[in-house]
Amino acid sequence: MEEETAWSQISCSDQRSYIKIETLRGKNPTEIHNVLHEVCRDSVVLATDRVPPGSTVTAAYYRKFLQDVLHPKIRQERSAMFAAGVLILHDNAQPHASGTVSEILEKYGW
Repeated sequence: MEEETAWSQISCSDQRSYIKIETLRGKNPTEIHNVLHEVCRDSVVLATDRVPPGSTVTAAYYRKFLQDVLHPKIRQERSAMFAAGVLILHDNAQPHASGTVSEILEKYGW
């Protein structure tokens, strides 16, 4: 198995498990994303956002993040991903699985 395709052959469930395990081990999102970027190389776009103190991630907040942060970042860094297919790695937390988020994911073909 070639190193650059290895990550794409790992299931989404396993990728999520890795993120959860590393979070439990005390790694911060930057450390985890650095490893993901190293493993995935040029086949990944990582986008993060800091939720303002006292706020929570709502469906509206997450939808805005997808529209205003992730979609433009993919267009800028890896526009070929749109033709190849975009895989969003997130859990099924209520804001991620809401109708308003599903609509934007369908709109973008994700």
